[in-house]
Amino acid sequence: MKEEVTGGLNQVFKDAPFPVRMLGSMITPLISSAMSTMAETMQQQQASMQQVLSQANRYILNDVAVQQTFGSAVQVSSSPFSQSSSSTSINGQTSTRIELGVAVQGSNGLTGVAQITANEQGVQRIVVQPNNGGRSISVSLTDGGGGGRFSRASDDDDNVIEAEIVDKKVDKW
Repeated sequence: MKEEVTGGLNQVFKDAPFPVRMLGSMITPLISSAMSTMAETMQQQQASMQQVLSQANRYILNDVAVQQTFGSAVQVSSSPFSQSSSSTSINGQTSTRIELGVAVQGSNGLTGVAQITANEQGVQRIVVQPNNGGRSISVSLTDGGGGGRFSRASDDDDNVIEAEIVDKKVDKW
């Protein structure tokens, strides 16, 4: 990659006046190094995103709650409509966070959105929100899929409230 950038810059400066060529020969190594580093970083991010999508796809397809809501044949888009990634390095410890938004479509015609959060250890959280205004599904992150949890559409804090309804017959005098 570095050679391609260097060759391209040399081609640009080839017919320039002598002072511009001199300046070009001084800045070409700096620019080519920066460009090749940026290209390598982008390739690494693309590979990480594909790994996260593959892992998330497996979890979503095997989740019982997703299957109950969207039908047995769920399709997850292979290209995200939104993505965000960040890396931080503190005292030599680098941590990476990736967030993706992908479309989900079920065999029953229902569509939705899956919000995927991952770090260097893999997928950490998947929430699928049906477009019909139904409850969001917190997808199970076990290899077998398991059963995800349903929660209210506006529930952002992972609190689950369980209630048991007991019918009680009261005799009045």
